Amino acid sequence: MTELALQRLKDAGWTPGRKADISQIEEAYADAGMQIPDKLREFFDEFGLLAIRYEEKYSDFVKKEGHYINPCVDFLNYGKVDYKHLLAPYGVPGAVFPVGFAHRGNMKIYYHENGCFYLFMEGGPLYYCGDTAESLFNGLIGGDRSEWDCLFH
Repeated sequence: MTELALQRLKDAGWTPGRKADISQIEEAYADAGMQIPDKLREFFDEFGLLAIRYEEKYSDFVKKEGHYINPCVDFLNYGKVDYKHLLAPYGVPGAVFPVGFAHRGNMKIYYHENGCFYLFMEGGPLYYCGDTAESLFNGLIGGDRSEWDCLFH
């Protein structure tokens, strides 16, 4: 993982081998009638319920970023959504599972049944973010999107 991604994760309270209490996430999934895939459960165990906040400094302004690894917000705000074919109209058939929000809540992070992550804003870009937490966080907070692929604008 990039040094920047590691630092921002640590600033959010993450530590290697972290074991979060994901009962809130498990409840939200159960209420929606969904099972958490094993690989996603492992991801939530280590990264679940993190609020990653930082400032991005540019030459003439400062942009505040926020990323939330908490799908409960999605379930609570939108009710029960059929995630089975959510990204199919964009060329990604198969079930997806909510992971959290990115970019101050403007984009949603999803886990696909085939084991990879996507970042999506309805009507906006759809990014394939790789199949590991490392590739997701390197692009999301670490400044390295070399493993990402924009599938739809």
